[in-house]
Amino acid sequence: MIGQTVSHYKILEILGYLCMPPGDVIYLAEDVDLRRKVVIRFLQADQVVDPELKSKVKQEAQTAAAFNHPNLLAVYEVAEYQDTCYIVMEYIDGKSVRDLLQEKGLSLKQALDIGIQVCEGLAKVHQAGMVHGNIKSNNILVNVDGQAKVLVFGLATLKGGSKVRPEDLIPGMMAYMSPEQVQGGEIDVRTDIFSFGVVLYEMITSRHPFEWAHSMAVPYSILYESPLSLARFNREVPPKLQEIVDRALAKRMEERFGQIEELLAELRHCKKEMEGGKEHKKQSPMNQ
Repeated sequence: MIGQTVSHYKILEILGYLCMPPGDVIYLAEDVDLRRKVVIRFLQADQVVDPELKSKVKQEAQTAAAFNHPNLLAVYEVAEYQDTCYIVMEYIDGKSVRDLLQEKGLSLKQALDIGIQVCEGLAKVHQAGMVHGNIKSNNILVNVDGQAKVLVFGLATLKGGSKVRPEDLIPGMMAYMSPEQVQGGEIDVRTDIFSFGVVLYEMITSRHPFEWAHSMAVPYSILYESPLSLARFNREVPPKLQEIVDRALAKRMEERFGQIEELLAELRHCKKEMEGGKEHKKQSPMNQ
């Protein structure tokens, strides 16, 4: 595919694969008409042979394309090439949260800034009556200016409280699944809140909240084990932020934040208090 032109997109290079080969292939391309870089995701051919499945892929991409928010990755187009579906998405000059954590980690301020932006994007998704269902650190991109973008293609539809089957969700890492997803139960916006809580914990500590020695222990950890305190890995963490993470990661759905807007408000307030405390310390006569 390198060097070929698909529609008005010139394929430049392979960025990677969804999961591992032979999974969906992700390419960097140039829109020759608008002269901008884009990302093109080609779905596996065997995934889109079924007309019903192909229609579902297009519907999901169209839904994602309808969102217009600075913290949601834009979807430009869904089309076909040689009987294979492809989705054209916004190109971000940046890295995923996972890559940032693996390279050098994030400061507490960066973690809060990114967390607030992710919540703002999720609020837009939830207001549309939908659940993302696949929040994880490599689905959140951060550009060179610190702007966070959530990948939204593959959303799980939730209309009027209807049940969303786990098998309808796009494949995600077990490590970010909520207890109800692990158990194959119904999901709602609180499912995204749990998964976001996992990412928030990671951003603050550079560790996953549910450590395990073997992959078979992942479901058990999510269902029954409590994460170690944030302060154990980051002494700057205020008690209020610990309360926020604990509530987001509650095993029982009814014990979590009911809406992402509620969590967002708490994060903003926590950030404001932290910034106010630092300013007060800076201006204190004892520090002059």
